[in-house]
Amino acid sequence: MRSKAISFYGSMDIYSWYKYGRIEAGVTVHHIVPLKDNYDKRADMGNLIYLTEENHKAIHALYDQSDEKKSEVQRELFDMIEQWKKFRQSGFS
Repeated sequence: MRSKAISFYGSMDIYSWYKYGRIEAGVTVHHIVPLKDNYDKRADMGNLIYLTEENHKAIHALYDQSDEKKSEVQRELFDMIEQWKKFRQSGFS
């Protein structure tokens, strides 16, 4: 699944793109819903996002703030994935 996620995101961290307008290469495949919360989502492409290490650490720090913040960030990440899917469907490959 890791290689599929990297390919799907074109090796790019879409969090950096949508949040900051920066093009950055990802290095870590992140489970938006952590495995400890739902192990069944471990291979769900809709639950995977490719991130820089800096963004990966920042997202985990946000998750640790509160359950509300974690849910907010997860919604934001899922929204980014939906935007990316639409972008890809528009002809990007």
